[in-house]
Amino acid sequence: MKTFFGKLITTLCIVILYPSLAFAHHPLAGQKMETFFQGFLSGIGHPILGFDHLFFIIGIGIICLLAKKMVLGPLNFIIGMILGLFLIITGYNLFIVEFVIAASLFLIGLFIVSGKTVNFKFISASLIIVGLFHGWAFGETIIGQENTEQSVISGYLLGLSLIIWAISIISSLIYKNLYNVFDPNDVKLKISGGIIAGMGMFILLENIETKVFSLLI
Repeated sequence: MKTFFGKLITTLCIVILYPSLAFAHHPLAGQKMETFFQGFLSGIGHPILGFDHLFFIIGIGIICLLAKKMVLGPLNFIIGMILGLFLIITGYNLFIVEFVIAASLFLIGLFIVSGKTVNFKFISASLIIVGLFHGWAFGETIIGQENTEQSVISGYLLGLSLIIWAISIISSLIYKNLYNVFDPNDVKLKISGGIIAGMGMFILLENIETKVFSLLI
């Protein structure tokens, strides 16, 4: 167990801290995206620098490992993400987006803790639906741009899709080869699921608190 915690801390440092330092809070240091490459860099950086998105993608990797869909499984979330991104670009609004994202983080962590067998048809549909809200949130970066070129949107979308797919697969490989996880009831999965669920609950309560205070002021 001590070995697991050591590996977990090391992995989290590599997956979370190193990219954050490398991108220095934002790939473009807050500048507007004007080229395909700038859009691509911003797309790569966005989910890494948002812990709610990052931990959810790690959760996707765990579930896809258990479902034996490591490579193709994450594509369901990416499909939903792409649809959500185009919803906001075309002017369609989704409501309570931050609440849904936080709740999705809590629920995926809770599912991992439960140790239940993965029904991938249900999970696939769920990932597409949840992906809509994550994608809509990602799309706010595009909406904040003036006169966004099609090449910028394409670069941003490509960067997002590749990094989400890569993080999910890397997470699956870490749990498979480094942690030797094959059983849904493995205690290492329960600990990881608890961390993800705890992060989701924290963000959810924070959003509720912010909403309540905004109504009182």
